[in-house]
Parts: sequence; structure tokens; C-alpha cells
Amino acid sequence: MKRYKHFWIWLLLIFISTASQAQDKALPFNKNILKGQLPNGLKYFILQNKKPEKKIELRLAINAGSILEDNDQLGLAHLMEHMNFNGLKNFPKNEVVHYLQSIGVDFGADLNAYTSFDETVYILPIPADDKTKIERGFQIIADWSGAALLENDEIDKERNVVLEESRLGKGADDRMMKIWLPEYLNGSLYADRLPIGDDELLKNFKHDVIKRFHRDWYRPNLQAVIVVGDIDPKEAERLIIEKFSGFKNPNNERARPDIIDIPFRAESKAMVLNDKESPYTMVQIIGNSKQHRAATTESGYIEDIMAKAILNSMFGARFDEIRQGANPPFVFAASQLGEGWARHWENFQQFAICGNDKIKEATTALITEAMKVKRYGFTQSELDRAKADFLANYEKQYNERDKTDSKALVNELVRHFLTNECVPGIAWEYEFVKNNIDKITLRGISKYYNDINIDQGYFALVTTKPSDKLPTNEDLRTYVEQALRADVQAYTEKALPTSLLEKEPQPGKVTTETKNAKLGTTTWTLSNGATVTYKKTDFKNDEIMFSAYRMGGSSLYEGKDFMSADFSNNVVDEMGYGQFTNSDLQKFLSGKTLSVSPVIVTNMEMINGRSTNKDFVTAMQLLYLKCTSPRMDEELFAAFKNKNIQIMAEQKSDPQTHFFDSLSQYQYKNHPRSKDIYSAEDFESIQMNNAVAFYKQRFETAYGMHYYFVGSIDESQFKATIEKYIGGLSGQKVVTTFKDIKMDDRTGDNNFTFKKGSEPKSMVIEKMYSNTKYNAEDELPMKLLTEVINNRITDIIREKMSAIYGGGVGLRLTKFPKEKFSLQSYLPCGPENAEKVKAAFWDIISEVKKANNITQEELTKARETAIQKNNVSIKTNGYWMSALSKADQYGLNPNEILELESKLKSIKPSDLTAIAVKYLSKGDKIHALLMPEN
Repeated sequence: MKRYKHFWIWLLLIFISTASQAQDKALPFNKNILKGQLPNGLKYFILQNKKPEKKIELRLAINAGSILEDNDQLGLAHLMEHMNFNGLKNFPKNEVVHYLQSIGVDFGADLNAYTSFDETVYILPIPADDKTKIERGFQIIADWSGAALLENDEIDKERNVVLEESRLGKGADDRMMKIWLPEYLNGSLYADRLPIGDDELLKNFKHDVIKRFHRDWYRPNLQAVIVVGDIDPKEAERLIIEKFSGFKNPNNERARPDIIDIPFRAESKAMVLNDKESPYTMVQIIGNSKQHRAATTESGYIEDIMAKAILNSMFGARFDEIRQGANPPFVFAASQLGEGWARHWENFQQFAICGNDKIKEATTALITEAMKVKRYGFTQSELDRAKADFLANYEKQYNERDKTDSKALVNELVRHFLTNECVPGIAWEYEFVKNNIDKITLRGISKYYNDINIDQGYFALVTTKPSDKLPTNEDLRTYVEQALRADVQAYTEKALPTSLLEKEPQPGKVTTETKNAKLGTTTWTLSNGATVTYKKTDFKNDEIMFSAYRMGGSSLYEGKDFMSADFSNNVVDEMGYGQFTNSDLQKFLSGKTLSVSPVIVTNMEMINGRSTNKDFVTAMQLLYLKCTSPRMDEELFAAFKNKNIQIMAEQKSDPQTHFFDSLSQYQYKNHPRSKDIYSAEDFESIQMNNAVAFYKQRFETAYGMHYYFVGSIDESQFKATIEKYIGGLSGQKVVTTFKDIKMDDRTGDNNFTFKKGSEPKSMVIEKMYSNTKYNAEDELPMKLLTEVINNRITDIIREKMSAIYGGGVGLRLTKFPKEKFSLQSYLPCGPENAEKVKAAFWDIISEVKKANNITQEELTKARETAIQKNNVSIKTNGYWMSALSKADQYGLNPNEILELESKLKSIKPSDLTAIAVKYLSKGDKIHALLMPEN
């Protein structure tokens, strides 16, 4: 009888399981995506998208990276990526870069690629305003797929460029990583296959070794072409079939492993590493890895995408609350359950940035929060806030579904090919999330607590700078074990206020209104002396961006404790506003998409922000709150100083950071405000009362402040909202001009050499500047001249000399705080090449000043790049907000915002030469050089 009874229970369980599986639907594939596969195995994914117009994002994704290298190929997956820019069947030598520059594709900023452990991805955005450009764009990615020339002389030139890239990564972090990474990955092959590779091998490998990598892994059945943009999908498919069908897979092809093992850590380990050049202290606690695959079913979506994201968000909120509290044990911290270094593996990991003397406190805090969650879970209010934020993010994406930039969409399809990430489309995802968010419960979240597995085996790591008070490896292990065994109490939280404002403001009034029909802007003067300019756009469906400025800033502060003014908005933000600490304010705003940031700089005070339409009133309430109600809190003020002292204490250990700080002080003759790195004494000089008083003086009144609003503005409520929350601010008159703080540049021709660092790394910084009257008409030709010079730096110093990996120069005209022209180069290189790089740079500067030296081809490249960027940016809210604000600040004609393309087209090569002669012929100079200590 018992056996019979259990038999029926068994059948019932099978039925329930089968029924459950039947209901667990597979995730749909976005029906708007055209996908296919060629007979040779190459896959393709095509999505028509009109944002931005006349632009296509092309990607070639290769399911092969450094993890597939043989022992004699370390770094050659990455070098192979470089070689695809140095000689293709249809674009020999550097022609692919030169051609793309001629149609406005900027090398580095637009045209790019990356190599990681498991993949290589080529990035090519192209204009879609001409069939020839489109056809040649597809030809380029086809050549990348399998038509690299791999000429021996080009390989030899590019190996030096990659060695320069490798040089950039050297330093304290790299030296320590090479010690701890094998322990972290517990003997996995990943530890021996860093994409940058081995320098000695890169210097000496035989040419056929890289060609072997190309033969083995650059093959159609490991590749996908992804096309997103303003193109007919059928035309894109035709071009893919035409360009890629001829490629064949090699005979006896090598198997591409689906997953590379990460061995289980049977015994916990702790490691403390120090390096004299380490710029910060980090504590990491890492649990064992387990295999993980992307969600493919609806239940998997709920559990893997929704629940884990919400879990990680709740962890983040806990740590934010700790770091924003009194006497925090760290400056920043996070815990995450998710993918680590390796594809198809995930683990639980924690990290904290802290002071060199707070290692024990930070370690204990990390583990304490993890154990609190594991033993007691989260609270319902924590879950509700995290779910509200999660849903708001999806709602924002859904509202912009027809205005989403192609770059965001193309990356999702790359991940789909490489890791099988689902792509059901935001319309489906938003509806699914909205309908299933209530299934995320505290009980459901608790299933992930077992994945907080640091109590079952861990790797604890500290990386820091030397100190006689550092813990040993055994000390660190003791900290961890004590924290794991300690009795912890459940998390509790206080009740939040029910409204942002304790009292609503008395509205002001719009007293005058003017319109600019050409620009579509309206400008109001308010009764309190504020000015508001707004422009309604359709660039986004649900985005309002805003900013404000008024001249003055911390230059007006009279006290000797100038840091109190310079850091006044930072001090206030740390302590909170009105009834809210900063942490409580973040909780209150959960589920809302908005930000408001008042900032005081030397010459002006500013407000920056954004919101969705439904959260706009809340954003204006927040603006009013932040302008009128800074809190005073002694403990949080002390925490502000403590955290900044922790951050700054180790900054001078980093050679480059110390170099720039020293150079700034040298340039401005040790002016007290010329520092980039502040001391503990600097932060101790800040007076809370003075900081808050100055903040209130500059933000409580709207007099003389000019506000700009651009976006999907609902004009039916906009005026009343502005009158209430901006018009309701005080109209108390304040100074609206800045004061000269006498921070003057060093004059003459100066040499500044700074020796710091043990690695063979140098930096060539060339500065040139002159006090000269601002001329708006010179800005565009100067912008094009800058592009011409940077293209020459790439062609000569990078490609011909192989002396740098990246770098360039900036030329700019400024009006504030003084009318000035400035030039600054940024050229990282080897010490042995520093003088050659410097000489080559000034040779380039000399050449562009010569008559007829700048060619029409060079101008065309620079101009097309500027036009392409303008065509995209002029249809964004941020561009208009910035352009309108600059026009007012600089006294320019705002109508010229619409005339930029025609002005660019009118510029001739001789105009660039004239600008070069005008600004580059005379001026004060600093020849700055960072050199290693020995």
C-alpha cells in the first residue's frame, strides 16, 4: 500500500514538473531583426533604426580572443586586431583609415576595435547618405573578416605600436595583478592569456606565428556581421551575401572550446600586496565561480535578469548608505553576483576603496553586510525601492524605443551573438517586466543567498602602498574569518519624510517674453531677476535637460579658507538637504528618473540636471530644495573630510597623477588654487559654517541666473512649474561678475622635467599659451586645424615612427577667466623616444604654418569629421542646451548654431594656415616631460 501511494505521488510530481516546464516559454526574438546565416557559417543580424538619421553602425564580431592563443602567440590576438588597420586586400597600408577619415569617420573616437579574452570586435560607424560610402563600409568589414594582407614590414611596424600600448598599462596595478590574478583564477588558463600579451614575445615572434592565428580563428563560422541603422535590411543583407560569401573555413579547422575551466577553490586564501606607486587601497573578497548561461526562458528572465539586478541594486544601496554615514569605513564599496573575468562563469564578489589605515574596517564592513543579507535578507521597503528603480529604467527605455541611438542597439546584438544574450526587444521586455515585477518577492530573492558563498571559500585580496602598519596575509585572513563568525544584527531603517518640501514656495511671475522663431526658443524674464530660455524638441520622447549659470563662483569668496568656497557644493551634498540626508534623499527618489546638481567653480555657479516628463515637477522641487535648504551635520561633515583625505592620501604615489599636479603648480607659480592633489591640511582648513553660508549666498537667490531647458517639454504645465519653483526663489541681488584671483601663467620658454616611477614610461606635454582677444570667427578653423594636426600625429609619430600608441593635441580659445589661446599636447611614449617625439611634434607645428602646406585632402578629412559629428549632435538636447548657454556667456549670435555646416564648407586650407600663423607663431611655452626615476 505504501509503495502504491508513493507511486501516485511520484506521478503527480512528474505531472507538476512537466506542466511547469510547458508553461515556461522560450524568450521571443525581436521580430524587427533580420537574421540569417551564410553557407560558410557566418551569421548576420540586421536592424533598421532611424536614430541618428543617415548613419549606420557596423560591427564584425569574432568569437575568438586571447584565450585561444598558443603559447608562442601571447598578445597576437590583439596584434591581429591592429593589423586589420594596416593593410587589407582592398585597402593597402593605412588606406582604410585615410579613406574613412575622408568621409568623416574619426579614427579612435568612431572607428575602433577591441580584443578581450573571448572575442574580438571591430567597430565601424559610417554615413548612410551615399551608396558608395555604404558599399565601401561593407567592403571594409569584409576585408576585416578574412582579407588582411599581413605584410611583414607592416607587422614589424605595428608590433612597436602595440608595445607602446602595453607600456601605457604598466605600473603598480599591472605589477600587482600579475601576482594576484593566478590566485584569483585559481590556475585557470585565463591567468596566462591577458590580451596585451608578453612584451618579449611581441618583440621577437616570427611573422608566420601571427598568420597562423589568423588562419585558425579568423574564419566565417566564428563570425557575425551586425548592422543597425538607417538602411533597408534587405539591402544590408544583399551586401553581406555579396561581400562575405566567398570566404571559406580552413581545412581541419581547430575546435573553438565553448567554455574554459575555472577550477574550484578548495581552500580559502588571503593576500596582501603593496607597491610604492599604488594610488589607492582596494579590498576584494571573491567567492568561488560557477558556470552560468544567459537566460533563454521567461522564468530565466525573471530570475537571471530581473532578480539578480534587483539584488545587486539593494546591495549597492546598503553600501551607499554606509559610505554616506558618519565615519565610513570606506570611500566606495559594492557587492555583486554576476559575471567575472571569464565568459559563462559568475561569482559573488565584493570590493571597497578605503584609506591605507582602514583595511580591517573595510574588510569587516564588506563581510558584515554580506552576512546580514545571507542571514536576515532585505527589508520590504528595500525591495520596493529597488523594484521601482528597475521598472523606471525599463519605462525610460520603452518611452524612447523609436529614438534609441543605434550604438546602444548594436552592442546588444553583439552580445547576443557572443553569449546568447536575449534580444526580445524593449517593447516586449517592458511589458514583461511590468507584468512580472510583482513576482520578485523577498522569498524569491532569498534563493540567491546561497550564492553569497564567501563563507564556503574565498580569495581575499588587498592591494595598497607600503606602510609599516599593513596587515600580513594571515592578518587579513583573520579579519575575514572573524567577520564571517561574528554575530550580526538585521538591517533596520528609519521612516522617510512624505514630501520633498516642508513648505511650497510662493510663485513668482514671468514679466517679459521673447521668442526666436528661427531657433524655436522662448525666453522669459522672471520677477525675481532670473532668465529662463527653453526649446521644445522631439529628439527624445521623454527627456528634459536643463542647466543654469551665473558668473561669480568661488572667486568672490573673501576668506582665507578658500577651500570652504571651492568645495562648498561638495560639503553641502555630503550633508543633505532639508529633512533628508543624502542617503535618505536617494531612497525618497527611488523609481524616479531625474537629477539636479548645483556646482560652484572658480568663475561661476551652475546647475545641471535632467528628468523625464512625469518627474519634471519633482525635479523642479528638488532644484528648489537644493538651492534653499542645505543641511548642517557635524558628523557628516567630518565624514566628508575623512573620505577625501583617504582618497587623496595615496594620489601622489601614481607617477602620472603626481606629474600633472606638479606641472599645474609650476605653470601657475604655486598659486594656492593650482593644486590637483590636496593634502589632509587642505581639507582640515574647510569650515562647515563658511562653506554652507557661501553656498546659500550663491544659490538661494535666482537673481542674474540664466536657466536653459531643452527637450520633450509639456508646455501646458511648464510655465506654472517654472514660476513656482524657479520664480519662487529669492530675488536678492548678488554680484554677477567674477573676480580675478591672479592665477597667472608662467611666462617665457620653460623646461619642466619631473622624475617619478619605476617603469620605462614617459609623457611629453608641450604647452603654449598667450593672452589674446577672443575671436569667435577663429573657433571653427581652429577646430579643423586641431584635427589636421592630430591626423599628422597619428600618421607620423604613431604609424611612421611607431613611437606612440595614442595621443594628440588640443588647441582652444577661451574667454573666461581671461581671453586666452592655449595649446597642450598629450604624448605618452618610451623614455628613449621622448626627445624624438617632442621634436616631431614641433616639426608638425612648424609645417602647418607654411604656405600651401595644408592640403585640400587634409582639410576635407577634418571638415567631414566635423560635419558628421554636427549632423548627429545638432539633434540632441544636450547639444542645444550647451550651445544656447555658450552663446549667452560669450555674447555670440545664437542663430549661428544653425549655420555651422555652411561655415565649415566655406573654410579653405589657407584659412587654417592663417590660424596657425596667428596663434602658433608666438606665445609662452612649457616643455614638460615625465621621466622614470632611473
